[in-house]
Amino acid sequence: MQQARESARSSGVTATARANLGAVFLESDDPSPRPAFADARCDRGTLRVTSIGRAPRDFMSRILDHVIGAGNHHPIEFQMYFMNLRANAIARVAAHGRGDGASVGGRSSLRVRH
Repeated sequence: MQQARESARSSGVTATARANLGAVFLESDDPSPRPAFADARCDRGTLRVTSIGRAPRDFMSRILDHVIGAGNHHPIEFQMYFMNLRANAIARVAAHGRGDGASVGGRSSLRVRH
């Protein structure tokens, strides 16, 4: 997970698929986490993916894929990294709850004012 955090802040650094805690597709027949689903690299603010698993796509999703073009993962970008986002949110809420202004992933989290 540390590699994923570092990569998120560093343009051009790739977080390997192994750093992906799991994709989750809640609308699919199998909504369980799919670890190592996709890698990620930030390229001047744009998410670049070179390794990705097979995402479940219903009829409407396939139409959207056709319209926006192959390789555009915008409709599933949150699902692809769902478990990492969930872990990050849990860590941030815990830091906020402590009220100590603790850092999460090297960034300052929310601070509580008394």
